[in-house]
Amino acid sequence: MLARLGLAAVVLFAGCGDDGGGGSAPAPVVLHETYFTQTADDWTIAVHHYHRSTGVAYAEPVFMSGGYLENHRVFDAFPRHSLIGELALSGFDVWTYDIRGTGQSQSPEVGDLFGWTFSADEFIKYDTPAALDFVRRTTGAAQVNWVAHSMGATMLYGYLERYDPSHVKNAVTLGGVGMLSDEAALESGFGDLFFQIGTFLLPFIPSNMPLPLRWALDQLLAEDPWRWAAICYALDSFLGRLFWSDEAVNPNLIYQFLTKGLCNTSTNVFKQFLRWARDGRVVGDDGYDYTANLPRITTPICVMSGGGDQMVKVADCRYVYDRIASTDKQWVECSKATGHTYDFGHVDMVLGLKAQAEVYGHVTGFLTARSTAR
Repeated sequence: MLARLGLAAVVLFAGCGDDGGGGSAPAPVVLHETYFTQTADDWTIAVHHYHRSTGVAYAEPVFMSGGYLENHRVFDAFPRHSLIGELALSGFDVWTYDIRGTGQSQSPEVGDLFGWTFSADEFIKYDTPAALDFVRRTTGAAQVNWVAHSMGATMLYGYLERYDPSHVKNAVTLGGVGMLSDEAALESGFGDLFFQIGTFLLPFIPSNMPLPLRWALDQLLAEDPWRWAAICYALDSFLGRLFWSDEAVNPNLIYQFLTKGLCNTSTNVFKQFLRWARDGRVVGDDGYDYTANLPRITTPICVMSGGGDQMVKVADCRYVYDRIASTDKQWVECSKATGHTYDFGHVDMVLGLKAQAEVYGHVTGFLTARSTAR
């Protein structure tokens, strides 16, 4: 099946190459291993290690956490648009992980209709500490640099607020969820729709059940390359504007994201996001207010936002930046107004045509200036 779809992608997406560089660019010389560790509540979590074949240049490993409906491959779905590859080739020892229910980590079966009992609380309180402790034990490093996308930043903020911030030397967030405005997000109405669902339909959405987006795609599209092409071209239009800017992707990159980075999740996590959008605050099921406790964070941090992000608005990211108490903090808005080619969206900050040229440098620049050279 993979061979057939790969051939179809080459044929159907001809002329829609990643950034005009063709296929002649050499693949990054990055080595990859996968490990497994247990959480305190006994779930198995996959931890992935990427490093340059010629060795690492910095003492602090980079620890990466992905977002809602994402596994670790969102950072490495396409060789020439790989934030993991960029960091590894820049000399960092890179580690990332799959939260429960995603990627290679333990997951209930989609058919287990009432077995998806976890929410973002478990990602923050169990999965993330287990993965970070594993990285520190394995590498012997006292501190890590942390790079987080979307809900991965919620895990980062939660760890820094509730656990041991001394384990994190520096942090970078891209479109990080630290609060969600309860106002209509953009003229498109996507944010307003999200708010309305959270306000009126939240009580009727079942709990502890799968939200099987990846499974549904696989069932709907099966092995038919024409169906995959159709959905990828459709999402390279106004239908995909919630996730990426119109100049940021092409059908090939969308295909890579859908087949490598997209995951199933639980309805519990979906309901949390709806509550956060409705209430304008990120509050756990246990009542902990992550938004209110942002001033507890003092770790050096770079907060990045996409000028066209329709999921986590610039104003929401700026709210987080303004309330974090770090004395060493940096604000980056990836938009035309700040000299970027276009207003970056949510996913294309990590997986977009211009991400390597215009976004990754902000990440590596912030970390290299603050990391310990070997």
